[in-house]
Amino acid sequence: MTLEAIILCGGQSQRLKPHTSIAKPLLQLKPNLTLVDHQIQWLQNHGFERIILASKDKPLTSLDVEYSTEANRLGTGGALKKAARKCTEACIYAMNVDDILLGDYNPAELTHYADRGGTIVIAQPQLKFGRVTLEKDLITGFEQKPALDF
Repeated sequence: MTLEAIILCGGQSQRLKPHTSIAKPLLQLKPNLTLVDHQIQWLQNHGFERIILASKDKPLTSLDVEYSTEANRLGTGGALKKAARKCTEACIYAMNVDDILLGDYNPAELTHYADRGGTIVIAQPQLKFGRVTLEKDLITGFEQKPALDF
């Protein structure tokens, strides 16, 4: 079985604006390493041989990938459905370009459970530090290590 993955990287990066106008996949993590390159290498390091980028643009990388592009915006589900048509295996790993997973998580291991149904990784991030609430220059509140609601 060939391990196949789809990276969804066609969003408009709205939350990054006005801080930057660079598309999220092209954000630099290190010199000569973009976010999309990091994700491709992470998948390859876990044995994925075929990677499809669902994107509105190409090229996004010089690494060995395929593209599924949209003439008209299809949304997340539509982009995933279109990219999945390029896949040959029944089991496909799909991720967003900004899903950075650390530790012992190995996406290839999910293939052992694929015939039992779908798997979704859900996490509610928690800040390592406190968060202050401001009104102009006045601190009006403080929350100790809050969980974020997204």
